[in-house]
Amino acid sequence: MRLDEYASYDGLGLAELIRDGELSAEEARACALEAIARLNPELNAVLHVLETESQDEARAPGDGPFRGVPFAVKELLCAPKGVAFRMGSRLTGVGVASEHDTELMARFRAAGFVTVATTQTPEFGYNPTTETVAFGPL
Repeated sequence: MRLDEYASYDGLGLAELIRDGELSAEEARACALEAIARLNPELNAVLHVLETESQDEARAPGDGPFRGVPFAVKELLCAPKGVAFRMGSRLTGVGVASEHDTELMARFRAAGFVTVATTQTPEFGYNPTTETVAFGPL
């Protein structure tokens, strides 16, 4: 699938394509990673690409309604196991990694999402805009 085709679908549309066998979770993941590589230098939205982790998830996505759909999680309270989160702050240094998925992250996985990246957040989520000193404006 070409990136422009991928971008024309929302999560429900991608889930339907994957469910119907018209698109694999691996292909959807590849499109999401291509979009990040192309757009993030200008947008500065993605902080960490979970290339290895998402590859494993895409090979065996959950059975939920969003089975195989690429997903990016904000670096705040919804943490995947083992992924360092900095919560938009320099105070957290290299980040804090959870020893397990948070409850919300576990629910996203159960829904079938494939987590491809983490995204910026305002420092500790306190501001309505994302213009962190730690990582720059979004």
